[in-house]
Amino acid sequence: MLEDLLKNAVEMGADQVEIECEDRARLVSAFCGPTGVSIAWLDAAQWNVVYEQMRALKRRRRIVLDGASYRLAFSQYQSFDEWVFVIRIKEVG
Repeated sequence: MLEDLLKNAVEMGADQVEIECEDRARLVSAFCGPTGVSIAWLDAAQWNVVYEQMRALKRRRRIVLDGASYRLAFSQYQSFDEWVFVIRIKEVG
Protein backbone atom coordinates (compact mmCIF):
# COMPACT_ATOMS: atom_id res chain seq x y z
CA MET A 1 0.00 0.00 0.00
CA LEU A 2 2.77 2.47 0.93
CA GLU A 3 4.73 1.52 -2.18
CA ASP A 4 1.68 2.40 -4.32
CA LEU A 5 1.37 5.78 -2.60
CA LEU A 6 5.07 6.51 -3.18
CA LYS A 7 4.79 5.39 -6.80
CA ASN A 8 1.82 7.72 -7.37
CA ALA A 9 3.72 10.59 -5.77
CA VAL A 10 6.81 10.01 -7.94
CA GLU A 11 4.67 9.80 -11.08
CA MET A 12 3.27 13.23 -10.16
CA GLY A 13 6.79 14.64 -9.83
CA ALA A 14 6.68 14.82 -6.03
CA ASP A 15 9.80 14.79 -3.89
CA GLN A 16 8.03 14.30 -0.57
CA VAL A 17 4.97 12.61 0.94
CA GLU A 18 3.33 13.75 4.17
CA ILE A 19 0.81 11.79 6.21
CA GLU A 20 -1.22 13.71 8.77
CA CYS A 21 -4.25 13.09 10.95
CA GLU A 22 -7.44 14.79 9.84
CA ASP A 23 -11.02 14.02 10.88
CA ARG A 24 -10.16 10.63 12.45
CA ALA A 25 -8.42 9.50 9.26
CA ARG A 26 -4.99 10.04 7.74
CA LEU A 27 -4.54 12.43 4.84
CA VAL A 28 -1.70 11.56 2.45
CA SER A 29 -0.30 14.46 0.42
CA ALA A 30 2.37 14.53 -2.28
CA PHE A 31 4.62 17.59 -2.36
CA CYS A 32 6.82 19.06 -5.04
CA GLY A 33 8.69 21.73 -3.15
CA PRO A 34 6.19 23.73 -1.07
CA THR A 35 3.16 22.75 -3.16
CA GLY A 36 1.17 19.70 -2.11
CA VAL A 37 -1.87 17.84 -3.29
CA SER A 38 -3.92 15.23 -1.46
CA ILE A 39 -3.52 11.75 -2.96
CA ALA A 40 -5.28 9.47 -0.45
CA TRP A 41 -7.33 9.11 2.73
CA LEU A 42 -6.48 6.21 5.02
CA ASP A 43 -8.91 4.79 7.56
CA ALA A 44 -7.57 3.29 10.80
CA ALA A 45 -7.01 -0.19 9.35
CA GLN A 46 -5.23 1.17 6.26
CA TRP A 47 -3.11 3.45 8.43
CA ASN A 48 -1.97 0.50 10.54
CA VAL A 49 -0.80 -1.31 7.39
CA VAL A 50 0.94 1.78 5.99
CA TYR A 51 2.58 2.53 9.36
CA GLU A 52 4.06 -0.98 9.56
CA GLN A 53 5.26 -0.75 5.96
CA MET A 54 6.80 2.64 6.75
CA ARG A 55 8.67 1.15 9.72
CA ALA A 56 10.05 -1.64 7.51
CA LEU A 57 11.12 0.80 4.78
CA LYS A 58 12.73 3.04 7.37
CA ARG A 59 15.27 0.29 8.04
CA ARG A 60 16.06 -0.21 4.33
CA ARG A 61 15.78 3.43 3.23
CA ARG A 62 15.72 2.39 -0.43
CA ILE A 63 12.95 1.39 -2.79
CA VAL A 64 12.66 0.53 -6.47
CA LEU A 65 9.64 2.00 -8.27
CA ASP A 66 9.08 1.21 -11.95
CA GLY A 67 12.71 0.16 -12.33
CA ALA A 68 14.18 3.33 -10.81
CA SER A 69 15.93 3.31 -7.43
CA TYR A 70 15.05 5.90 -4.78
CA ARG A 71 16.52 6.80 -1.42
CA LEU A 72 13.99 7.59 1.30
CA ALA A 73 14.47 9.88 4.30
CA PHE A 74 11.96 9.73 7.14
CA SER A 75 11.10 12.43 9.67
CA GLN A 76 8.15 13.70 11.64
CA TYR A 77 6.95 16.90 13.26
CA GLN A 78 4.04 17.98 15.40
CA SER A 79 1.21 20.07 14.02
CA PHE A 80 -1.68 20.99 16.32
CA ASP A 81 -0.68 18.22 18.76
CA GLU A 82 -0.74 15.55 16.05
CA TRP A 83 2.28 13.90 14.43
CA VAL A 84 2.86 14.45 10.73
CA PHE A 85 5.01 11.79 9.08
CA VAL A 86 7.27 12.91 6.23
CA ILE A 87 8.94 10.71 3.62
CA ARG A 88 11.42 12.48 1.35
CA ILE A 89 12.05 10.78 -1.98
CA LYS A 90 15.27 11.18 -3.98
CA GLU A 91 16.14 9.27 -7.13
CA VAL A 92 19.49 7.51 -6.99
CA GLY A 93 21.43 7.95 -10.26
